[in-house]
Amino acid sequence: MCFVFVCLSVCDCIFCLQLIFFGFCVVGKMYKSHLDWFPPTSDPNFNWLPKNGGANRFATVFLYISDVEEGGQTVFPLLPPSPTQNVTVPWEGENLFAKGTWQNQMIHECYERFSVRPKKGDAVLFYSQRGDGEMDDRSLHGGAHSVIAAMVWSGLR
Repeated sequence: MCFVFVCLSVCDCIFCLQLIFFGFCVVGKMYKSHLDWFPPTSDPNFNWLPKNGGANRFATVFLYISDVEEGGQTVFPLLPPSPTQNVTVPWEGENLFAKGTWQNQMIHECYERFSVRPKKGDAVLFYSQRGDGEMDDRSLHGGAHSVIAAMVWSGLR
């Protein structure tokens, strides 16, 4: 079992905590890069654009509630790496997938683009909207949840 989604509601769907258990995943299991917001033109019957009075996801908080041995990064592929980030892909990651595949590209992004390694008790907060109400493509994110087998739990709000 690698992906279990549970939505707990306090009183309505506005306040929702999503817990994800990535389990003892197969080596190399990944969560493909995606945006947490809906494109403003995705539904003509709903206003998804906050700057025009609509509603869309404002922010995501990703809580790490377990440590992992290696891998498990949350990666933001449109952002450059931090100055202190190790940008060398380990041997185990380099040889998991054939060169040119999206999986091999994501492993490289986890080390060569801005990424956050899971550490129990840490959290990542990122915004889906800019200050002017426009949606922000830089919130594109994904994850290599088990380059080396590990149990990964996370919580999203």
